Amino acid sequence: MCRRSQSTHPGQVQGPACPAQSVDQTLPGSFSLILVPVREQLVQRIDEQRRREAYEESVYWHTVGLVARRGQVVGCGSGICWNGTCLIVTAKHVICDTASPSDIVFFCRPDGPIPLVTPGGAIVRQPPRASNPGTLPLEKIVYCEWEDLAGIVLKPTSLENFNLRFHELTHTAATPAPGTTLLAIGFPTEPSVPVAGGLNATFPQSEWTKIRTSDDSDRFLRGFNTDRHFLVSYSAAGHQDPKGMSGTGGWSELDHSVNALVWSPHQSLAGVCTHYYRKKGLLKFVRIEAVIEFLDEILPAMVPTS
Repeated sequence: MCRRSQSTHPGQVQGPACPAQSVDQTLPGSFSLILVPVREQLVQRIDEQRRREAYEESVYWHTVGLVARRGQVVGCGSGICWNGTCLIVTAKHVICDTASPSDIVFFCRPDGPIPLVTPGGAIVRQPPRASNPGTLPLEKIVYCEWEDLAGIVLKPTSLENFNLRFHELTHTAATPAPGTTLLAIGFPTEPSVPVAGGLNATFPQSEWTKIRTSDDSDRFLRGFNTDRHFLVSYSAAGHQDPKGMSGTGGWSELDHSVNALVWSPHQSLAGVCTHYYRKKGLLKFVRIEAVIEFLDEILPAMVPTS
């Protein structure tokens, strides 16, 4: 995804340290007893990394980058299916000042594995080519009057030509409890890489965080309502601006491991990112219950007529 920018903020990659394991080989009887737990820990670490990568890949299938106002605004949206209609849910402020719906450019995930970066990760490779950048088949855009939400309703034709999947959302969806791990994928404009013609390329970034337990000080945060919102810590607070995360979904993992022969990622949409409290380094998400309330207003269920 490209945008105009004046500066770049590349970071550095720092790989995880591998602690040395000391084994007393003069004690053959205890040798295997020492090696076994070390090997198990290594396998668990590798399995956890692969699980996270698979989960990121799965969530990115539901994530789309949005560029509006001729490249001046970068944000995200989540593909969902509500009452049989496919749409993209995003933050209203990302697209509300767009002159025409046709001015919104969509960037779906590219083919192949995703070159995700983490906050502070080095950007030294060429930007990934987006899949079919352009305009999805739009039917209408609806803005929420009481929350920073917008719905980009899509026509059902030709959606298979885009690398975007639509999460089936129902009334049973609920915000997870505080302490639950969330994954959000966005396109922060920092860091970015200069390409050509004054343009900069930004990369998909994975933000692993947890739902924060609200405290008394949260009531002083402008626009925060604990009944409609929840907060998470931004891992790069103080070092990197989260512009480009607006509108992205926060996804929690569903445990489908019971009686499962093969593990596969399953996720649930917990909310939509709309604001950043810079002084506290917190991202605000609209709870999924409020998102559903908005969707019920714009796309009510069809009632069969007798």
